[in-house]
Formats: sequence, structure tokens, C-alpha cells
Amino acid sequence: MNPRPADATRPLEVLPPEVAGAYGYVNSCLWLPPGPGGAVPGVSLRQGEPLVRLVDAFGASFCGCDHRAVVSMWFQIYVAALLPPLFAANTYGGPGLRAELDTAGVLIAADGTCTGFVLEGAAPARGDPFERFGPVFLDHLAPLIEALAAGTHVSRRLLWANVAESLQAIAAVAEHIPGAPPDAGADADLLLESPLWPDGRRNPLAGHTRYAPTDHAHRERSRRVCCLRHMLPGFETCPACPAPPDRTP
Repeated sequence: MNPRPADATRPLEVLPPEVAGAYGYVNSCLWLPPGPGGAVPGVSLRQGEPLVRLVDAFGASFCGCDHRAVVSMWFQIYVAALLPPLFAANTYGGPGLRAELDTAGVLIAADGTCTGFVLEGAAPARGDPFERFGPVFLDHLAPLIEALAAGTHVSRRLLWANVAESLQAIAAVAEHIPGAPPDAGADADLLLESPLWPDGRRNPLAGHTRYAPTDHAHRERSRRVCCLRHMLPGFETCPACPAPPDRTP
């Protein structure tokens, strides 16, 4: 696959449009510096107050709804703008990108949600998945989750479950994108299933998902922790929900 060459004046094309299909949004999320302007320094999101302001701006549309669901959905939107585009860029021949929170610029919409990132170059583009994706999980999402949990009192377990669900969805999709490397899904699976990181640290992604084969050779994915999105108007229960399907909000 040959994504469009990097150009700092427009977002990175991490998947060729002819194969991106329903996932074409990933081609609007990642920018090289300087980016489109107005990015929030990622390092500022380590602090509770700026982060909570963004969540509160998003929550203004959901007055009276469970605050945990608001935080969870805000974070799911953030992860969707980061993890699938970054995985695509890394896996399908795009430039190596540094994904640490402290070096990233975070693009924010008027409603407080994340729409993309300005990321510097010079990171491993292929090779060991722990080396390639360690920065996004351990140096970006981990500190963000700590700050979000401290500022909103939503459990870390719920937030990490949202990350794991995004990664398992990537694993399922990667197997069926034309021209995808044969190890793309296996890399995501390894990150999800290994109990420890290579340096001995506990893997915060492990244990959040269940896999089972189906008649169509697709993964039948199920979360262990509900993301609570069904509690917000306009969001249906996700297909991977562990709760009974006849549950009412």
C-alpha cells in the first residue's frame, strides 16, 4: 500500500481512499507540524482543570445524563481519533510518528471533543509491536487516563476497557482491508492478550475483551466492562456490550 506522501499542510492519508471505505475518517485525524493551528498542547491535559473543561463542554449537550457515560463517551471519541489512524499509519506504510502526549498537539472541536492530533515524526514504523505502540499506550493514553480518572472520578478500568475495545476493533478490521500486512491483526491481538509488557510492567490492555470464533471467521467481540454509551441520547448500545441486549437505559 502506498499512502500519500507526508505533507504538513494537510492531514496524513494513512489509508488509500479506495480501501478505506467506512473508515475514511482516519485520513483527517493526523497532521505533521505545524498542523492546522489552534492545537492544545497535549502536556496541558495532564492537569485536571483543562481536561475537565473539555469534558464539561461535551457534557453540556447531555444535561441530566450519568456523568460516567459522558466521560466515557468523550474518551471514546478521543481514542477513535488517535488509535485507529495511528495504527493505520504505522501498519500500512505511513511515516513513523511520535505519539507521546507531551509532544502532541490535540485538535479540539467547539463541543470539547477531540478531532485529531499534530504529531512529530521519527518513531519506529515497523518491527516489534510493543516498541512501535508503547508510546501511544504508555506515554499518551496512560497519563491521560490517570488525569481523567483523577479529575472526573471515573474508573481507570472503564477507560482502559474503552482503549481495549478500540484496539480489538482494529484487529478485526485489519484482517479484511485489501493489502493489509498479514501480521496487522496479530500485532493488535498480541497487545491485547499479553499480561505483561516486555519490561515486566502489567499490561493495562489485557483482560478487557473476550474473543470467540464465528461461522464467518470474524471475531465475535465482547467487552467485560460496559462503556455506558446507551445512557446518552443518540447513542445505541454497542455490539460488543456485555450487558443483556434487552436492557433499557
